[in-house]
Amino acid sequence: MLSPALRRFLPYTAAAMTVAWLAIAGVPPFAGFWAKDAVLEAAFVNHDYGIWAVGVIATVMTGWMMAQAAPIAVCLYLSLSSLRTRK
Repeated sequence: MLSPALRRFLPYTAAAMTVAWLAIAGVPPFAGFWAKDAVLEAAFVNHDYGIWAVGVIATVMTGWMMAQAAPIAVCLYLSLSSLRTRK
C-alpha cells in the first residue's frame, strides 16, 4: 500500500500512483487488465499454452513487483524531497 505520508502531503500524486499501479498490475477495470486479458485469450484460443502460462506468470509477477515497488518509490521520493528542502 501507499505510504500515509504521500497521501497526506501529495493527495493527487497518491491517487495517480494508485491508479497507475492498479493498471500496470492488470486489475480490472483498468486498461492494463484488458490488454493482458486480450493477449492471454489469444494465446489460449490458439492453443499456445506455453505462451499463455508465461503470460500468466508474468502478470502475477508484475502485480507482486508493483506492490513491492510502490512503497519503496514513495519512501525514496519523500527522503529525496526532504534533503532538497534542508539546503
